[in-house]
Amino acid sequence: MTPSVRSSAQESSLHFVPMSGKRILIVTRELVPFHYGGIGTQFKSLAALLTRHGHRVSLLSRRPENFGETLYRSHYGETPLFFVDVPPIQTGPPQHFFYAAEVARRFDEIYPEIRPDLVIFADFNAEGLFLLLRSGTGAYDDTEFLLTINGMNHEVISVREGDRPGISPSITELPDVRSLLAMEDLCVHLAPRIVSPTVCAWEEVRRRLGIRKTSFLVIPNLVDPDLFHPEGEGMREELHQEPLILFVGRLDRMKGADLLLKAYFEIAEQMHPAIPRLIFIGRDCYWNEYGSTFLEYWWNRIPEKYAGAISFLGQVSHDSIRDYLKKATVAVFPSRWEPFGIVCLEALSMGCPVVVSRGTGLEELLGPALSEFAVPVTEDIHPLAQKTLSLLTIEKGTSRAPGFHSGNSGLSEQLRERAREVVRRAETGWLDLLRDLDRKDRMESPVTGPVCGPLRRLLTSLEEQWRGTCCLQIYFCRKGHYSEMDSLRRSYIRSRWTTLKLSLPLGTGDRYLRLDPSDKPGVILIREIAVQDERGSVIWRADGGNAFQGCRIVGEETVTIRDACLVLLAHTDDPQMLLDCPVTDRPVEMRVTLFAGDD
Repeated sequence: MTPSVRSSAQESSLHFVPMSGKRILIVTRELVPFHYGGIGTQFKSLAALLTRHGHRVSLLSRRPENFGETLYRSHYGETPLFFVDVPPIQTGPPQHFFYAAEVARRFDEIYPEIRPDLVIFADFNAEGLFLLLRSGTGAYDDTEFLLTINGMNHEVISVREGDRPGISPSITELPDVRSLLAMEDLCVHLAPRIVSPTVCAWEEVRRRLGIRKTSFLVIPNLVDPDLFHPEGEGMREELHQEPLILFVGRLDRMKGADLLLKAYFEIAEQMHPAIPRLIFIGRDCYWNEYGSTFLEYWWNRIPEKYAGAISFLGQVSHDSIRDYLKKATVAVFPSRWEPFGIVCLEALSMGCPVVVSRGTGLEELLGPALSEFAVPVTEDIHPLAQKTLSLLTIEKGTSRAPGFHSGNSGLSEQLRERAREVVRRAETGWLDLLRDLDRKDRMESPVTGPVCGPLRRLLTSLEEQWRGTCCLQIYFCRKGHYSEMDSLRRSYIRSRWTTLKLSLPLGTGDRYLRLDPSDKPGVILIREIAVQDERGSVIWRADGGNAFQGCRIVGEETVTIRDACLVLLAHTDDPQMLLDCPVTDRPVEMRVTLFAGDD
């Protein structure tokens, strides 16, 4: 039977197949195989599991640009699919907010037909926010809502950007990102049921949001049974060629691709001249601390003697990942932060040895019996290099073929047994949860913490997007020149007075400090510019009291002083001021009080 594929514009005439069991709706933007991601991979496996056990599963998703019904049917069989209309506003404020509203609107359209017993959605991007708000008012009395912890943007962004100064400002300064973070936090507070794949993933969210109650379910993620089911033989290939190190994941800071690359240089130095191959699978990503993508940064930094042994394949199909896991001597997952690690579970199910980062969901996935394969990665790459090296070489230091672990059936079987154990726990956890749905008093709401904080942040970010924002930028003079590489940016809300406090840890640079108060044409009112030292003492000030002495406008902008304010009529999107403040290399703080609006 052809699956029901429906949108509000064109509904299929096909109907549901009568089945026993619960009616379940999975809400997801990631629809595998049209888009590969951890959430989509988990929800595809979950849909397959629940369908096999007689439950009626349907999907609500954004229509992928490359969607094909035949391909969808080959992966999901008869599972009905409903499409969410993409909001007409693709850019500008605030697309995640509008999309969550569109999910709720579409849900209301299909609700009379499917009347789900359970709706499942992820924390990431807060797609279920309006459904949770409406369910709290009793709008869907017969439907339970469940939030899965997959990695919220707060944790993801903080790890991706790191704590080092970046070339570009943090994206958390953008109003639409701030609204998204608040939306996700609000979802966690409102969700009556929460499932996390690991204890550590939930504990991090619980501590950050100050959630007091600890009632929640830990249910591991699943693997695609058609590709990686650990109950199969999963024999690894015996290929007599050089050892192979495999990395699967985005080339971003969170996944730790840089850590593996640095560790590889140490490994190759010790194994030279019989150096192993290193294959990276995953799409290239921008790094804030590099000011470029990963590949752009590292392209000319990889030593020539190793360049021929390192390959970057980009994103490949799931079938190809399975084939590479069969060949790999070891798969390395050095994530700085990871809530679970589905690809690591896939590697275990293939009997492929792994090295993972300690203190993450990856270590919890391995369990105590395999804890020797979890190493610290954040402070020093030496443990990562040595553990990987130990899986590449025998005691005498000679290379092993990539299939040697299939010969070492004990370790391979131990890895597959761990995968079987995790999958059994996952399947049992989900099936038990569905059996308990009728006992609504069994699970106490896992979160009753205050929602005022996230709600206030959400409303503030929406105001920012309604009013619009500007960006103030400070340039430091070095050897007589100003550059974007040596600047500091801070966004602020237009059409209202704002005081910005900017930390300048390296001082003011050479004379003069350049201040660009806005990145948009219009009228700019500045009430005060002040610089204070580490003790909080003001060492320089320009305001109406001293007629903004020490401030010089660059260009042809119109400037007056009115009502104790410097009034700057900016004709371009790059108005500039030079500040004759004291030159110091000591840390200082600058305070700017200003208003930016239209002419």
